[in-house]
Amino acid sequence: MFNPSTNPQVKYSLREMASALFRLMNNDHFNDITITMICNEADISRKTFYRNCQNKLDLVHYACFFCLEKLYETVDWNFVDVTEAYRNFFRFWSENSIFLHIIWKNGLFHEFTSVFIMLSDERTSYSFLNDYIKDKPNANEIKKYHHAFIVGGLCSILEHWTAEGFKTSIDDLVNLCLSFAPIPK
Repeated sequence: MFNPSTNPQVKYSLREMASALFRLMNNDHFNDITITMICNEADISRKTFYRNCQNKLDLVHYACFFCLEKLYETVDWNFVDVTEAYRNFFRFWSENSIFLHIIWKNGLFHEFTSVFIMLSDERTSYSFLNDYIKDKPNANEIKKYHHAFIVGGLCSILEHWTAEGFKTSIDDLVNLCLSFAPIPK
């Protein structure tokens, strides 16, 4: 796990190392990149690396976390207007398609998905689902499964969209999402 500190120096170091890793992943595969390569590219010592991360995968998680934080600043996931939420979601990823492409070409989409599920579980309220499950004895379990279903599905769509080179329009993606998992009114 990367260092979750809010200390500006820690945040700076993590940002620089993650940026360095992603620059390197433009030309080299993730598996071929070493900690030394990352530190050299970021102009940061190995000591700083290990003070803030256990391994290079922590930098992928940090980059995903950082990017998803920006998503949550952009998209209202409380399903006030699900059509607009989907549209803003795909617009955001269209604007951040380079990030998705690097994650995809390095075989790291499953890491992105796991960070997305964890983070969105903490950030999203499902008021429409609350009404459906309010009297069920396993309500929390149902919520977690439903959440994993929705976010996992969206991540799978993002991965497919990335693999096809972002050819499908945002409007078509929104309509597909609405037809696959309609949200009760």
